[in-house]
Amino acid sequence: KSEEPYQRQLIMQFIPSRPNSSKAALATKNPNALFIDAPVSGGVPGAVNRTLTFMAGCSKETLSPLESLFMCMGKRAISCGVVGSGQVAKVCNNLILGISMTAVSLAENHSRS
Repeated sequence: KSEEPYQRQLIMQFIPSRPNSSKAALATKNPNALFIDAPVSGGVPGAVNRTLTFMAGCSKETLSPLESLFMCMGKRAISCGVVGSGQVAKVCNNLILGISMTAVSLAENHSRS
């Protein structure tokens, strides 16, 4: 039985997950695959209007030739560093959003008293 060599694959994950979980699972299946974690910011309105921002866990050199692919779905793709960094950036983005929402809510509540 001869083994077929793996072909190079591009796999992009747009949903949030733990930073290294998907890469570890992928590496066992195809060690030659190029994996990019690229969670999005912009929600449903961003998806409908193609104004999403992608936080890509890959180098600038890896992102550059793929930019047109991202631009079909959104308006910005940012290289966040190594695989998994896109997930970390997404968590930070959500934290900032949560803190801002809390601050606005507290300010509004305080102004009523």
